Amino acid sequence: MKVRTRYSDLLDAVKALDDAERASLKACAARGALPPGSSRARVTTANADWARKAEGRDIKAETAEREILRAFSHLKGDPS
Repeated sequence: MKVRTRYSDLLDAVKALDDAERASLKACAARGALPPGSSRARVTTANADWARKAEGRDIKAETAEREILRAFSHLKGDPS
Protein backbone atom coordinates (compact mmCIF):
# COMPACT_ATOMS: atom_id res chain seq x y z
CA MET A 1 0.00 0.00 0.00
CA LYS A 2 1.35 3.39 -1.03
CA VAL A 3 1.30 5.93 1.77
CA ARG A 4 0.48 9.46 0.70
CA THR A 5 1.60 12.47 2.70
CA ARG A 6 0.64 16.12 2.52
CA TYR A 7 3.44 16.48 -0.02
CA SER A 8 2.42 13.65 -2.36
CA ASP A 9 0.14 15.83 -4.48
CA LEU A 10 2.90 18.46 -4.63
CA LEU A 11 5.43 15.91 -5.84
CA ASP A 12 2.96 14.64 -8.45
CA ALA A 13 2.32 18.21 -9.65
CA VAL A 14 6.04 19.01 -9.88
CA LYS A 15 6.71 15.77 -11.79
CA ALA A 16 3.91 16.63 -14.24
CA LEU A 17 5.36 20.15 -14.61
CA ASP A 18 8.82 18.73 -15.29
CA ASP A 19 7.42 16.38 -17.95
CA ALA A 20 5.46 19.23 -19.55
CA GLU A 21 8.53 21.50 -19.56
CA ARG A 22 10.59 18.81 -21.29
CA ALA A 23 7.86 18.31 -23.91
CA SER A 24 7.64 22.06 -24.51
CA LEU A 25 11.41 22.37 -24.90
CA LYS A 26 11.47 19.42 -27.28
CA ALA A 27 8.70 20.98 -29.40
CA CYS A 28 10.56 24.31 -29.38
CA ALA A 29 13.75 22.62 -30.57
CA ALA A 30 11.85 20.76 -33.30
CA ARG A 31 10.29 24.04 -34.43
CA GLY A 32 13.69 25.73 -34.49
CA ALA A 33 15.24 22.84 -36.39
CA LEU A 34 12.94 23.26 -39.39
CA PRO A 35 15.12 24.07 -42.37
CA PRO A 36 14.68 27.30 -44.28
CA GLY A 37 12.10 26.88 -46.98
CA SER A 38 9.94 24.47 -44.97
CA SER A 39 6.37 24.38 -46.13
CA ARG A 40 3.81 26.63 -44.48
CA ALA A 41 1.99 23.52 -43.26
CA ARG A 42 5.09 22.19 -41.47
CA VAL A 43 5.79 25.55 -39.86
CA THR A 44 2.17 26.00 -38.80
CA THR A 45 2.03 22.48 -37.38
CA ALA A 46 5.30 22.98 -35.47
CA ASN A 47 4.08 26.32 -34.09
CA ALA A 48 0.76 24.81 -33.02
CA ASP A 49 2.48 21.84 -31.36
CA TRP A 50 4.83 24.11 -29.45
CA ALA A 51 2.01 26.47 -28.42
CA ARG A 52 -0.16 23.57 -27.23
CA LYS A 53 2.67 22.10 -25.16
CA ALA A 54 3.66 25.49 -23.76
CA GLU A 55 0.06 26.12 -22.69
CA GLY A 56 -0.05 22.70 -21.03
CA ARG A 57 3.18 23.55 -19.22
CA ASP A 58 1.70 26.83 -17.99
CA ILE A 59 -1.41 25.06 -16.67
CA LYS A 60 0.75 22.52 -14.86
CA ALA A 61 2.86 25.36 -13.41
CA GLU A 62 -0.29 26.94 -11.97
CA THR A 63 -1.30 23.59 -10.50
CA ALA A 64 2.15 23.13 -8.94
CA GLU A 65 1.98 26.64 -7.48
CA ARG A 66 -1.40 25.89 -5.87
CA GLU A 67 -0.02 22.64 -4.45
CA ILE A 68 3.00 24.45 -3.03
CA LEU A 69 0.75 26.94 -1.28
CA ARG A 70 -1.51 24.16 0.01
CA ALA A 71 1.35 21.91 1.15
CA PHE A 72 3.10 24.64 3.09
CA SER A 73 0.06 26.51 4.40
CA HIS A 74 0.51 24.77 7.75
CA LEU A 75 3.69 26.79 8.28
CA LYS A 76 1.60 29.95 8.61
CA GLY A 77 -0.77 28.34 11.09
CA ASP A 78 -3.48 27.54 8.51
CA PRO A 79 -4.79 24.07 9.47
CA SER A 80 -6.10 23.18 5.98
